[in-house]
Amino acid sequence: MKLHLLGLPHTVTTSKYSNCAYTGKIQRFSPMVRSRGFEIIHYGIEGAESGANLQVDVMTLEEQESYIGKYDPRDSDFIGRHANAHSPLYAKFNENLTELLPQYAEKGDIILLPFGEAHNPALNVVQDCFFLESGIGYNQPFARFRVYESNAWLHHISGKEIGFNQQHVAMGNDYHWVIPNYYDLTEWPVKEKAGDYVLFMGRMMETKGLNELAEVAKAMPDVKFILAGTGDPTPFLRSPNMEFIGPVIGLERGELFKNAITTICPSRYIEPFCGVAVESMLCGTPALGSSFGAFTETIQHGETGFRCRTLGDWVSAIRITQGWVREDWTRTANYAREKYDMYKIAYQYEKTFNQIANLSGPGWFSLDNYLL
Repeated sequence: MKLHLLGLPHTVTTSKYSNCAYTGKIQRFSPMVRSRGFEIIHYGIEGAESGANLQVDVMTLEEQESYIGKYDPRDSDFIGRHANAHSPLYAKFNENLTELLPQYAEKGDIILLPFGEAHNPALNVVQDCFFLESGIGYNQPFARFRVYESNAWLHHISGKEIGFNQQHVAMGNDYHWVIPNYYDLTEWPVKEKAGDYVLFMGRMMETKGLNELAEVAKAMPDVKFILAGTGDPTPFLRSPNMEFIGPVIGLERGELFKNAITTICPSRYIEPFCGVAVESMLCGTPALGSSFGAFTETIQHGETGFRCRTLGDWVSAIRITQGWVREDWTRTANYAREKYDMYKIAYQYEKTFNQIANLSGPGWFSLDNYLL
């Protein structure tokens, strides 16, 4: 069995685009699964640093730029502007992919779809392969085999999509897995001293809780709030103690997390995962999240951060974490590093691949045990 990982047409699989969560996951995926002995081929833009056994260039960088122009990954809205699966860029990428996939894919291989239906137009040329959406944090998944980023997101999608049977009982699927996002621990330095600001990192938009963040900052004029990410922060910068620094990429992200008091994630929607909270905890910096969504799975309330509801909750959580010391930072970092180390999560993907491979034999009736 070989694995075939389809990259994103609108970025390049390098650390330059680490502020795109999906590009980051694609870049870490190959070295992760190779650690378990799998052979993997990456299909992407020229210049990719995927860590795969083989890099197949679906488009040259020049061809990509002919569609979207030259760009800077620090551009405040680049990622969102070009992440369009129905664009001419994606159409051309899939056209090229249609010619390349049959040259490498064989019966029983697994085609990994990290961006959902974006590459669906290119898949009908591959026969007798398994298609796996390898990290669903988006709406409208379509493949038979799926890995979700959290139980919260699996149940959110399943409740809408699968519906109820005749007895009005919600139905599930044994071939939909939950595997959390995965990280290279060397990229995340552990804090050694108290921070001096509260950090928000993400898109500048209401659904990420920027209105709520503005109220928290207003209630704490003695605390500095740094906002990092993409988009226009202007509507939310309502207090002099709020500063916007734009997108942060590569290893700069770890330094920013490490030196914060805490990282605040007041999202208003059901977060599929919110890697920012986990990245913060990898550095030993506590994370504050909403009381719903994936935060219920990633943040240990009172141990690695807090899950908050009201203004009083957010303010109190910041005051508490201002008093955290080395013991608290170490506990937080150890928890996150044990749970989200990509080389430990590799075992979970190995079990998933083996259960899919079993479908070429006894399938569900296999007595192989993948619980441990």
